[in-house]
Amino acid sequence: MERQTAAMRVLSRQAFPEVETGLDETLAAIEAARAQRCRDAEATRAAALQKAREDRAARDGTVERSV
Repeated sequence: MERQTAAMRVLSRQAFPEVETGLDETLAAIEAARAQRCRDAEATRAAALQKAREDRAARDGTVERSV
């Protein structure tokens, strides 16, 4: 019985190799991409907010100063 179990484990390892070798690198790449998307979204939000303030200031006839 132990021989069969050992043989099954060998076959299982061959059929389903461990994927943890590159897992940390993959997770790091995913996290880096997520962080970049967050930075891009924040930059877009800030630009849209600035544009809206400028448009409102132009409509109201006031001068908006950028900080």
